[in-house]
Amino acid sequence: MKTKYRCSITARAGLLALATTFALAPLALRADSVLVLAKTGTGTDAINFWPPYAETGGGFAASTGNSSVKNPSVPAYGTRFGSSGTPQIMVQPTLANPGHTYAIYCTLPTSSSIPSDITTEIFSDGGVLSTNLTTAFGGSQNTWNLVCYLTNAPANPTITFTYSSYLMDGVTPQTAPSFSRRWYPAPLLFEDITDQCKLTPAIQVNAPLAAGQNYVAVSGVSTGATAIKIYADGVQVGAKTTGVTPGLNTVTTSLLVAGQEIKATQTTNNIEGCLPTSGPIVGSGSNPEIRIGFLLSQTNGNTGPIGALGVTSGNNYHIPATGTVNSGFFYPPTGSTVLYPNTCWQTISVQNGIDPSFTLNGAPTLPDANPFAALVGISFSCENLTDTGPFNIYIDNVMNGDVMIQDFESATNGQQGVFLQLPSAATIPTAFPVPGLDISEVTTDNANTGAKSLRFSWQFTTVSDIMWLRGLTGGTPVANPQVDLTKPLSMRVLVLPVGETTSKLSLPVAPQNQTGYLGKTASFTVTASGTPPYTYQWFKDGVEIPGANTSSFELSNLTLNDAGAYSVSVMDANCTIVSPPGILTVSEQPPPPGRIEIQWASPNVILSWEGDYVLQESSVVTGTYTDIAGAVSPYTYNAVQTRFFRLRTP
Repeated sequence: MKTKYRCSITARAGLLALATTFALAPLALRADSVLVLAKTGTGTDAINFWPPYAETGGGFAASTGNSSVKNPSVPAYGTRFGSSGTPQIMVQPTLANPGHTYAIYCTLPTSSSIPSDITTEIFSDGGVLSTNLTTAFGGSQNTWNLVCYLTNAPANPTITFTYSSYLMDGVTPQTAPSFSRRWYPAPLLFEDITDQCKLTPAIQVNAPLAAGQNYVAVSGVSTGATAIKIYADGVQVGAKTTGVTPGLNTVTTSLLVAGQEIKATQTTNNIEGCLPTSGPIVGSGSNPEIRIGFLLSQTNGNTGPIGALGVTSGNNYHIPATGTVNSGFFYPPTGSTVLYPNTCWQTISVQNGIDPSFTLNGAPTLPDANPFAALVGISFSCENLTDTGPFNIYIDNVMNGDVMIQDFESATNGQQGVFLQLPSAATIPTAFPVPGLDISEVTTDNANTGAKSLRFSWQFTTVSDIMWLRGLTGGTPVANPQVDLTKPLSMRVLVLPVGETTSKLSLPVAPQNQTGYLGKTASFTVTASGTPPYTYQWFKDGVEIPGANTSSFELSNLTLNDAGAYSVSVMDANCTIVSPPGILTVSEQPPPPGRIEIQWASPNVILSWEGDYVLQESSVVTGTYTDIAGAVSPYTYNAVQTRFFRLRTP
């Protein structure tokens, strides 16, 4: 018969004599860690078999409750709980490293029936327990609570956990409270912590990590930490020993070199944490070359118009694309457009049925035969397999034919998640970008036309042909906007070289949509910002207009044939830029003075009027109207919010 040990001493310095709910959450289920569950996934109430789990006393019942704990998570099978008498369980894990020290953790589901006064007795038939009594089973919910330590652990210890608080059913001499009491003794986690460093939580290295950088930002620093150390390829390159604060810290380092693997540790209770098995790789800086493409969703539920809320389904595909790097949903496309660093804005444009497309998942017919599809994402894939970045890319003027889907002008500077959600929002790839550089925000730093664009920024954890990022178009103001597949889908992208912060040519003022009238005059104007002199060329419906080569273009004595899309190409010594088109609509009769004519050009509303008036707006029809400074006919409003307009005399 085996001898049971019941003791409350520790075999090693630094271990707690009485384990309560001290949170020492492990980072991941490693090879030297073991999970013991009360239920398996083979049925709605399938009790785990012995070994490793057995219910040996009291009454138990089934629960559908699951802990949402992470690092590691537990299978969502539900669990078992003690419901009457004096419940007891035995567990017998198979431990990979006999003779080592193991930390034992429990995790609890969300339940108002778990009182905080629960105590549990612990016995083991081998090894030495740090305590024989714990309150961890009444501790924090949806996290890993430390139960105790088992030193000199045998390969297959039998450990008994016995509920030892008030009796479940309230039988005297102990009296249970009036509310329901539940004791959840599993799931249990056994983690090898023989190395002292495993007692100190790991911390996260953040982006950016670029060659020549002399600092590293780290997050997840614990309260009470006294030091942070930075390692490059295993060699210490920086440390912070004063002013360490909980959360985010910046540590000065020697100059980082491209290709180095960066890891970090913190010191708590005089114990330095373990070096993680891997760390992010230093890149050359913004921006290496990148492959970019569109992700579309095919479903008959998309019927237009352009820019309307899209309907998504499982039938998603890449365009342009000739295949994927590997077979399956999680791999990036091949054959998408490669952009190299440049101080000029570049165009990505695709046409259904002309450019190749390839199924991401589902079973769409390609080329897509449906007249409309939902734009569900933008793919960004590694092209330079020696460089992680970081990437700091600007996007502007997302268009479908001559219809503007998003130019970011109606958003506020710094607004998050317009058009594209944060890089970390994607469910693929499985290896997410380095934290700390997770940006999708409207900015005035650069713009193709107008004053604003979208800054989309991240860094890959490592370099590989399977590393990619799916930027999701679930942002505001319209998620997954619909596109007309009979027209080109395009956007302007700025990929600046290392050391450059602005583009060389932009158009702060671009042609605007307007309504003209028979016999009247209409004009378009563009303003360039770059390095003069500039060369101009105007186009109507994509066809060059002879002699139209100044910053303004005027049409007099308008006819119905003058209606169309007017754009301009501007060239300086560095770049050529083509403006989005300004749509000219020619009407036979002008509106009466003081009347507003309304046009819909999704997602914009275009207001025009005749006469010398001031345009006003209000959020409610009966509210106070205020002047819109500088508004002239025609006036374009991005219809993200309800607005009411009126004219007043000057």
